Amino acid sequence: MSDNFSRFMTGKVSYFRSLVEDDWELIANWINNPNFNTFLFQGWKSVTPDDVKKQFTDERISENAIQFAQCDVDSNNLVGWCGFYRWDKISHSAELRTFVSPDKWGCGLGTEQHALLVKLGFDRFNLNRLYFGTHEKNIGTLKIYEKLHFVKEGISRQDVYRNGLYSNNLRFSILKDEYLAETKDIIDSFLN
Repeated sequence: MSDNFSRFMTGKVSYFRSLVEDDWELIANWINNPNFNTFLFQGWKSVTPDDVKKQFTDERISENAIQFAQCDVDSNNLVGWCGFYRWDKISHSAELRTFVSPDKWGCGLGTEQHALLVKLGFDRFNLNRLYFGTHEKNIGTLKIYEKLHFVKEGISRQDVYRNGLYSNNLRFSILKDEYLAETKDIIDSFLN
């Protein structure tokens, strides 16, 4: 993909930009990968690029979402997507949703993606609370929350049914005062 778009937030190895039409096919391929969709809260099954486009469009409206493509800083290739969902303008809170290409797992992109979102949410959008849920066996994401000092709020027991089994989702959050007092320097160390 050419570099004919605006970089919104930039870290060491990736940056955010707007999602574009060319992204839907690759995102559909990721969602259709059984290793990738194992941990998706939505439990998506097989999708087409048109399904992905409709899902993102619907989420922007129904869930008051702001979504970003995450791209490799050197190649400009799409490596993930993320965003703020269920943005509550009264309580200044939003849910984070984050996804990294399966072939990029373990490369630090997930940590950078979360760090960029936290910085953006608190420093630019003046949010007070960011929250997130993940599958109890999503070890990579759980390690990110530990590194970035997210607080475990609880467990949604047997919240997901997949492959004939129920499993739990874990809920985490970080508050702006925690970020400013404890986490801002940690976040910045992943970005600078």
